[in-house]
Amino acid sequence: MTENNLPLTSFAIGGYRSFGDKVQRFGTLSRINLFIGQNNSGKSNVLRFIHDIYPQLTNGNNGVTLSSLERHLPVSANFVTGCAISLHKDDAGLAREFFNEMSSKFKPDEYRMHFLKLIHDVFLKNAELNSSGEIVWFDFSGNRELINNH
Repeated sequence: MTENNLPLTSFAIGGYRSFGDKVQRFGTLSRINLFIGQNNSGKSNVLRFIHDIYPQLTNGNNGVTLSSLERHLPVSANFVTGCAISLHKDDAGLAREFFNEMSSKFKPDEYRMHFLKLIHDVFLKNAELNSSGEIVWFDFSGNRELINNH
C-alpha cells in the first residue's frame, strides 16, 4: 500500500537515478513482489522511487522536482513516470478498472460513457497491435503533464 492507501499496481520510471532515457515499466504488481537483478541494475533505486517519489505523485502535488542526486547522470534524461490501466473486461463484459479510472477525467454528460467505450476500444486495438496485453500505459513528465500513452 502507498501513503494514500491505494494499492500500487504499476509504475514506470525514466530519468531517475540509474534509469535513463528509456522508460522502464513495472506492471501487474501484487501484494508481494520480488526485484531480482545483478548488482548495480537499479533494484534499490526502484525501492527509493516507491518510497520517496511515488507518494509525491499520488498525494495531489502539481509535480515532482528531483534533486541533483536523484536525476539521471551523465545524460540528465528528462524525468518520466507512468502508470498502466487494465483494459480487461470481466465476465459481465465491463472494463471496470479502465472506466473507473478514466471516468473522472471527463465531465459527466450524456455522451461520457459512449466516448469512454470508444476510447477503450481504440486502446484495446492498439494493445493488440503492439502485443502489450490488455493494458494501456500513460507517461507523465515531472510536472504531471501527459507525455504519451502506449
